Amino acid sequence: MLSYLYPQMRMNTRTVDASMRYRIHDGDLLKRLMKHPGSDGAVHTVRSLAKVAGVSWSKIHRLTTGTRPTLTRAQADSIAAAVGVRRASLFSPSTSASTDADEESRK
Repeated sequence: MLSYLYPQMRMNTRTVDASMRYRIHDGDLLKRLMKHPGSDGAVHTVRSLAKVAGVSWSKIHRLTTGTRPTLTRAQADSIAAAVGVRRASLFSPSTSASTDADEESRK
């Protein structure tokens, strides 16, 4: 890129990465992981996983059902840590620019 000619075009990769959305690979995989002891040694329900991960229980429910398969990097990190896996095992960067709000407005 010609960032040396156009310094205003430089992108802060931290800002871009922080705003990136992640998509769950498979909601059923998350359900299976919830039934096995995670990093905290607990078997999780939707509500207990939500509490440990610091997200709403409806977010966990929507991920497992595929209703809203995207979330922020921080949410993906905390959910993956709570069930004892790496983020890449459950989530991948979303290739679309849509967000949960965009998906909700289509309904």
